[in-house]
Amino acid sequence: MGLAGPAASASSQQKLQVSSGGGADALSLQYFSQLSDDEVANLYRAYRFEFLAFGYDVGPYLEGRAGMADL
Repeated sequence: MGLAGPAASASSQQKLQVSSGGGADALSLQYFSQLSDDEVANLYRAYRFEFLAFGYDVGPYLEGRAGMADL
């Protein structure tokens, strides 16, 4: 059982991480939908460098919001 146990456990954990990725994006969008345009703009300005440095796509968070094109 020595080698099979940890390998099976690691495999299970990896599957959990992969399957939860999409949920986190959907949850983030749900939270952002509850914020005002000003709040979203301020958050983007505060974390703009992280978006640029790590290649995050800001598009889904700004879709359908007025005045967000100039960010």
